[in-house]
Amino acid sequence: MRPPLPTLLRDRRPGVIELAIGEPEPALLPVAVVSHAAEAVVRDHGPAVLAYGAPRGPGSLVSWLAEWLSRREGRPIEPEQLMITGGSSAALAEVCQTMTEPGELALCETPTYHLAAQIFRDHRLVPRALGCDESGIVPTALAERIDRARAEGQGLGLVYTVPTHGNPTGRTTPAARRDELVAVCADRGVLLVEDDPYREIFFDAPPPTLGDLEREAGVIRLGSFSKLLAPGLRLGWLLAAPGKVERMLAAGRLESGGGPNHMTAMIVHRIAEQGDLDCNLSRVSPAYAERAAALVGALREVLPDGSRLQPATGGFFVWAQLPESVDTAELLPLAERAGVGFAPGVRFGLPDGPQPTSAIRLAFCGNSPELLVEGARRLGRALEGL
Repeated sequence: MRPPLPTLLRDRRPGVIELAIGEPEPALLPVAVVSHAAEAVVRDHGPAVLAYGAPRGPGSLVSWLAEWLSRREGRPIEPEQLMITGGSSAALAEVCQTMTEPGELALCETPTYHLAAQIFRDHRLVPRALGCDESGIVPTALAERIDRARAEGQGLGLVYTVPTHGNPTGRTTPAARRDELVAVCADRGVLLVEDDPYREIFFDAPPPTLGDLEREAGVIRLGSFSKLLAPGLRLGWLLAAPGKVERMLAAGRLESGGGPNHMTAMIVHRIAEQGDLDCNLSRVSPAYAERAAALVGALREVLPDGSRLQPATGGFFVWAQLPESVDTAELLPLAERAGVGFAPGVRFGLPDGPQPTSAIRLAFCGNSPELLVEGARRLGRALEGL
């Protein structure tokens, strides 16, 4: 008999405290909220829930989202600047397909979100590393890299960054640096993609936004309901100048099948309009902050001298830089035998950039504070075995 096909992307391994995966702890998922909203949407809208949806997404959700973002960011955002997507990953793939050509460069911050790099390769783009520091992409390095590519006759598809509570590093790019990056890309006519799924998950003050420069400078920003509510919803949004949005809405896929995840989008609108999305954020953000503090505190007790931890100000991840003598790819099997998993830093490097072989990414979103502390202790035992 064949084994059953999997239901989930990743099953939790028995006996292993998994710190490699940025997926919320099951207890934090709003099961009852989603269930009640789904029942209400089907009851109130009937067959319209099961029909093809508008390519931009349900008008009610798009309008609500424009108002919600405008309030939170203190600037006007119009529905024409928005489209609903199948999550950030699907939106990034749509940008690659619509706005770039095969063989062009995708210039990425380093370390970078490794699965974004894979999406670029899927679309026959060439991911290349940009010079970065503790604040993110260095503007002068970006300008020099763009100019060098142009001088060599290399096409430029886009510049990619996760500037808010970034994946994998957790760093947030300061407002002044953001404006410099936008200006460099605007002056040179290069598309800047701001992958922004963690903006609303912050532990102190809200992070900066790009402000009105966003529309003027050719920035495309990607947001995610999957992070704000639950990953299985596979729903997000794209914010850009209306002309860019219209270009993506003209895709044959949307003309044929309508907007992505129409029923889910209707359910999310019901959750949002009733205030349950804001309530969920008010519930999970302090919970993630508690988990981040527990993990960081426990790591400080077990990591070797010379290690550095990136402070967690939001999002899902902590980035730990261990001494250069530690190869975290070699550490991983020892850690898993000790009962804890993590993502070794080498996964987030690019071939032409620095290789973070002595760094690790740890997710604090997926376990209770008690399990996070125990996971750190297990990691400490594995380090002793090197």
